[in-house]
Amino acid sequence: MILSDKSFNLMALPTKWSTTGDHISMMKLLTSAIVCFAFIGGVIGQSLAASGPWQGNAQFQARLISAIKSLDGRATITAGLEVKLAKGWKTYWRSPGDAGLPPVLDFSQTPSVLDHHLDYPAPKRFSILGFDSFGYAEHVIYPLQLSISPSQRGITIAAQFDGLVCKDVCIPLREVLTLTLPKGSAAPSEHAQSIAQFMAKVPRQSTTGGIVLDAVYLDGDNLIVTFQHSDDAVIPVQADIMPDDIIIEAKSGYAFAPPSWKRLGQGSGQGSGQGSGQMYQARIAI
Repeated sequence: MILSDKSFNLMALPTKWSTTGDHISMMKLLTSAIVCFAFIGGVIGQSLAASGPWQGNAQFQARLISAIKSLDGRATITAGLEVKLAKGWKTYWRSPGDAGLPPVLDFSQTPSVLDHHLDYPAPKRFSILGFDSFGYAEHVIYPLQLSISPSQRGITIAAQFDGLVCKDVCIPLREVLTLTLPKGSAAPSEHAQSIAQFMAKVPRQSTTGGIVLDAVYLDGDNLIVTFQHSDDAVIPVQADIMPDDIIIEAKSGYAFAPPSWKRLGQGSGQGSGQGSGQMYQARIAI
């Protein structure tokens, strides 16, 4: 909170007191102001307890956030690595593509953190001069699961963050991120919903959206992927081209271009998917 002259007008305070009454009135005013500031500070402290301070530079800011306000002796914490980026800058997914590095967190300086797992929401493809990379622009929360030593006290967590942000040039990053959670009831924090929203974007084997993989094979320098979907209306196709993307994770040294799409008609039920929905084909140059 910024206190401006509109919220606390210093010019309104008298500079001299000629009577006891003025002095008493001034003391009451100052006492009220101190109580007010103390109350405001307490509210701000509570609202920020579930987030650490922002660290970074003009291109990049990062902090740790928690889905709970305080600890109740539990052994796991749902948290997040929140990143904000200046316009035109990007950071990276777990498989960054032709260029880039994914973020890494090191909690070795916090003995009470026994283990951690960082998730990566579904990324965006960035294509520049024939090179494809995968990551995020503007804002992203990487969901984070922390395993901690159960304690009846609060906890202060410190993590070394290493990563890379790029625009016309790339800047390697190293910051120390901290988060303090006091002892208390593990009520949801103001970040709980945002963390859950980004967790829902993390690709998982079960999140097929009605898509059933039918076949994958090589055709020269192209990877061919055929699949079927039970509801043709869900995946609109115009002129046999689908605007959606396929992102393939592979060993280092392999790169895959954006797919071109084709509608094949109804499935016969003879493929590996054993279905009869609308069939599609993606041709992906390697």
